[in-house]
Amino acid sequence: MDFDELDTLARSFAVPGSRRRLLGLLAAAPVIGGLAGMLSPETTGAKERRRRRKQRHKRRKDPGNGKHTKGRKCRPEPMTQTCAGRCGSVLNTCKKAVDCGSCGCTPACEVCFTCREGQGPNAPGTCVVDPAQQGETCGEPGQVCQPDGRCRCDDTSCAACETCLTEGHCSAPCAGSGCCDALGTCHDGNTLAACGRGGESCIACAGDDVCRADGQGETCRANQPPTALARSVTDAWMRTCVPITLSGTDPDGDALSFQVIDSPASGQLLIYADDAPNFLGPPVMIGGAPLPAEPGTEQLRLCYRTFSRFFSGVDAFRYRAVDQYGAVSEDARIDITIVEP
Repeated sequence: MDFDELDTLARSFAVPGSRRRLLGLLAAAPVIGGLAGMLSPETTGAKERRRRRKQRHKRRKDPGNGKHTKGRKCRPEPMTQTCAGRCGSVLNTCKKAVDCGSCGCTPACEVCFTCREGQGPNAPGTCVVDPAQQGETCGEPGQVCQPDGRCRCDDTSCAACETCLTEGHCSAPCAGSGCCDALGTCHDGNTLAACGRGGESCIACAGDDVCRADGQGETCRANQPPTALARSVTDAWMRTCVPITLSGTDPDGDALSFQVIDSPASGQLLIYADDAPNFLGPPVMIGGAPLPAEPGTEQLRLCYRTFSRFFSGVDAFRYRAVDQYGAVSEDARIDITIVEP
């Protein structure tokens, strides 16, 4: 403001009630404001400082608002925080799109389950039990999808001769021993009609084959016949019991029995009995059922008793060995000589 303007303002205030005073006041209003600004610089600075504080406060409260961060780079939150519980394209705190991955199920759903879409936008899918897979095969042989989503066996899913164990898998056929026939029945596996091992399918042995253990189980193998041993016996006359031993061998180690096929001409054959008077047991049936060997041996003891106490001379009979599968040996001859003292 120059001196002329200041003088005009002073005269306007001096004349009471004049129009010029009112107009002077109106004309001087901007000048007074400027004058007040020149006269009070501290007040003007304080206002400016308050304005700047308000702007800083707004920037701290909303750092993502671009109009408050002009000239400054926005620092986004961590991606893990942006994508927590969300998928697809998501805006971070700096209003930038972030790829939070597929909205499918991650990791992929296990067998017997299916992926259900998430509820709402940017919501990941969840794995749920798939009713369409119930009863379908899964995992180990015999395991199927159960209504609760577990993959395990049940009472109908295991193969023939197998059992569903509490652990959820099928047992070995016939528990790993014997054999399983065509009807799904387990057998001991040691017979001609049902021979087998390790729960395998039973085999019927044909021809001369027999069901025999070979160290790993039973299997059909050819059976070799036993051999009956011939011998000569000499004893004194007037004996109540002349001991005679029938014996044989079997290449397969089978248990043996003995069958007398003809009788001696001058005497009778009886079973040797340790606990009987004169060791005379029941008579031997000629051509009858084979008599088993004594336990743990391959022999059978008999008594030869002459019809006449005073007989002396030579007598004989024949016998054969039979193994446990019915294989028969060649005939063997026992020669008996009774001599006078």
